[in-house]
Amino acid sequence: MEGHVKVIVDDNEKLKHRRSLGVAATTIDLVGFEEVTGHRRATFLALGTELMDSKHPPPSTMVEPDNPLLPGERFWSLKPSVSALPFMLSLPLDTGPPPFTSKQAKIRFLLCVTATIRDAGKRYRVRVSQDICVVPTYDPERALTSLPSPLIASDELSLQRWSTVETLNLTAGLYRQVWVSGGSIFVDLHISNKTHKPVKRVELSLERDVLCYKHAAAATLEKTSGQARISESNDRMILAKSTHREDCDGWSGTEAYTSDARTCEILVPRGHATVKCGRYFEVRYFLNVTASLSSSKSVSVQLPIILVHMNSLDVLPNSVAQVAAAIEEKRMHQGRRIPPPEKNQRHRRQRSN
Repeated sequence: MEGHVKVIVDDNEKLKHRRSLGVAATTIDLVGFEEVTGHRRATFLALGTELMDSKHPPPSTMVEPDNPLLPGERFWSLKPSVSALPFMLSLPLDTGPPPFTSKQAKIRFLLCVTATIRDAGKRYRVRVSQDICVVPTYDPERALTSLPSPLIASDELSLQRWSTVETLNLTAGLYRQVWVSGGSIFVDLHISNKTHKPVKRVELSLERDVLCYKHAAAATLEKTSGQARISESNDRMILAKSTHREDCDGWSGTEAYTSDARTCEILVPRGHATVKCGRYFEVRYFLNVTASLSSSKSVSVQLPIILVHMNSLDVLPNSVAQVAAAIEEKRMHQGRRIPPPEKNQRHRRQRSN
């Protein structure tokens, strides 16, 4: 992550009688955290680096020639100027979940700049921050690979008609589970209609579930047992729908006592991604498929899917070397025996190289 911090020191004539401004250590931090309603918050990423310190003084155009305001304290006297301080933060391979916002829960990344200022003998900490978007990186060849066997779900409806039992069977299958937000999901359907009525409508819908938890997950040294928790609430929302009716899109429906196989498509809105179970919530996505004989008689299946941000599959050309170095460093650490971190150091602030 690269950028610059703009520092403006104006020339205010009314304040000339006061001592000049001084600046000391200036740092930049990237913080990623999850939060839910009720002021529950947990940090999963904390990186930082110094922009100015004793080893990295500010540019000469920003400070007066005579160095500190106070000998022994590293304060530089500021002069009217407009300066741009460049910075670079090395992100880890695992940056955590992507940004997310709903009424109940949020995933946020804050980029913060903090400066220690001295004015008229008093010391202040001045901070400015802004939300930024940090998405994880996946290898397209691995993330979008086909499943060893299709993900299949089926449902059957039985109808009593005179002395016989008629059935309607729907089977839906996905050849892969990971899909890109902003693209299309393709699902293979097989409808076996052994009733006297035709299937006139097939509907696809994309469902998002936000599951919130009141208590933190139990954990071992190996992994977190998040799946053992009972959710406090589940906020369901339909993000997209795709309806196929007879005599539309080249489909004539599934006639009585026949079967039909077809591939249907639904467009995924942009900006959505699966959020794995964290401390207080997770976000899941499902593809729902319904085949209807009438308004009251239908079969329905649900397939779990994983959505990733489209930018998660791209690596900028000038970042390929950095990503390769990070992968190599991770492999070296995995080859060593690293003791588990202490409990009180779980979310400590890390320095970027």
